[in-house]
Formats: sequence, structure tokens, C-alpha cells
Amino acid sequence: MWLEHGGSNANYARECELQANLFETLRLQELLWKEKSRLRWLAEGDHLFANHADYSDTGLICRIIPSTVTDVENGPLMAIPSSKEIFLAVKNMDQDSAPGPDSFNGPFFYVLLANCW
Repeated sequence: MWLEHGGSNANYARECELQANLFETLRLQELLWKEKSRLRWLAEGDHLFANHADYSDTGLICRIIPSTVTDVENGPLMAIPSSKEIFLAVKNMDQDSAPGPDSFNGPFFYVLLANCW
């Protein structure tokens, strides 16, 4: 079919080579972004879902540090976020990095949520 449209074997071989190079470059770029995201996550930590399994509450913190948030103020802070709040949080995610080791970046979640609502 390639030859029927005026192509040559040399051009076809060159196109195949260039396409293979493109796929390899895209694969390496994907690995670069995954590694960049992983390094950032390791350096900054997982602030949202930090593991507190080793923490045991002895009440010491409450005895030493006075409470600055009243029960009335704490109510809205502990409330489940609305759909709008979730959408705005996802929309404002960093566009160039992933939130964790899952490799999904901000635009992925934005498009996902935009298509759901």
C-alpha cells in the first residue's frame, strides 16, 4: 500500500524508524514525569494522607497547648466538603505533577470530574 501511493522502501523504513524513536521518546518522557513526581512526593511527604498509625494520644498535647478552635468553629472544619469544594480543589491542583505515586496528575482528575458533573 505504501508503494502504491508513491512511497519508497527507503522512505517507509525511515518513517518506521522515526515512529519507533517517537514512541521511545514518549515512553522515556513518561518515566521522567513519574520519577519527578515520585521524588517530589518523597521530598515533600504526603501531607494529605500522612500515616499516623504509630501515634498514640496521651492527652499531653491538649494539656500543654490551649485549644484555639471552639466547638462551633470546628463543626464546619469537620464537615464533608461539598461537590463544588472538591471540584475547585481538583481544579487548583498543580498541573505538572502527580499528587502521589499513582502517577495521575491534576489535569487527569480535572477532566474526570468535569465529565462527571
